[in-house]
Amino acid sequence: MKKIIILFLLLSSCTGTGSKIMPSVNHSIKKNMSELYFARSKSLIGGGVVADITVNGKQVGKLGVGEFLKYEISPGTYSILVEGDSLNRLLMSSADFRGKIKEGERMFFLIEYEYNFLLHSFSILKTSVRTFENLSK
Repeated sequence: MKKIIILFLLLSSCTGTGSKIMPSVNHSIKKNMSELYFARSKSLIGGGVVADITVNGKQVGKLGVGEFLKYEISPGTYSILVEGDSLNRLLMSSADFRGKIKEGERMFFLIEYEYNFLLHSFSILKTSVRTFENLSK
């Protein structure tokens, strides 16, 4: 029984709440709203660590390797925080990004897992729609 529980915990820690299918960017945005799009690279490095995505203090999703997430936000200033999930939060550095977004605007971000000998962390890279769309290929 213990082996089954450990296996379940290991497998469940690798997947997030995001989708493996890239969300469409070819639609109209709701009035008085904007959209943030997140993608986690398909790298096998850091594959067991899920990225917790927080926008303006609210957790909006968890991204596993190769997953996508879209989040609707009111225009204005925003802050993004990316941390490792559960126990990984204690062992990793977080990443943050701050910016402004206009009504009807879309912004795209790539979440990368970075590591060196002693330090593991996530990074947030603002990117273009073209680069974002190429991630699903």
